[in-house]
Amino acid sequence: INNNMFKKIGLFLSLAAVLVVATPAFAAEFIAPEKDNKQGNIVLNQVESHKNVYVVGASITNNSDVLGDLFAAGGKIVVAGTVEQDVMVAGGDVSLEASIGGDVRAAGGDVRIRSQIGGDVLVGAGNVIFDEKSLVGGDLYIGAGNVTIDGPVKGALKIGGGEVTINSIVSGPVEVWSDGSLTFGPK
Repeated sequence: INNNMFKKIGLFLSLAAVLVVATPAFAAEFIAPEKDNKQGNIVLNQVESHKNVYVVGASITNNSDVLGDLFAAGGKIVVAGTVEQDVMVAGGDVSLEASIGGDVRAAGGDVRIRSQIGGDVLVGAGNVIFDEKSLVGGDLYIGAGNVTIDGPVKGALKIGGGEVTINSIVSGPVEVWSDGSLTFGPK
């Protein structure tokens, strides 16, 4: 085999490696505001379905179904469409309002969860509220200033926070570290 043949084989293998590595990226959608969208607001409509979505903007509202994972970063984030797999969000004001099949990772100033979540949840925020419509199918881990849990947790619950209120059923073990008050409700 001559030197030219080695170059051709090397080029072919390099191209094949790039295609193999880049192929998963084609299954994802990367969404950001257009240049003429000065407010930076993004709305994903109900009529659309998305596979894996990566979205950034000042204000993000997802009304569509996501068939894979959702990754969002912005000032205000509302997830009102079903997500079949995992959600990872970071924002000043985060609201999860629809069913999520997998795990959730959320960070923000205020995080409000009204979702039925199939997996584990990890939240770091100033204020965290799981309202009565929420359900955590796995374990729940929270680090926050103020925490209110009004929906059931099927797994373990671990909280590090200031003011903590637990007003729902927790099926697994509960560990709470609070430097403020700890309140257990009637449920």
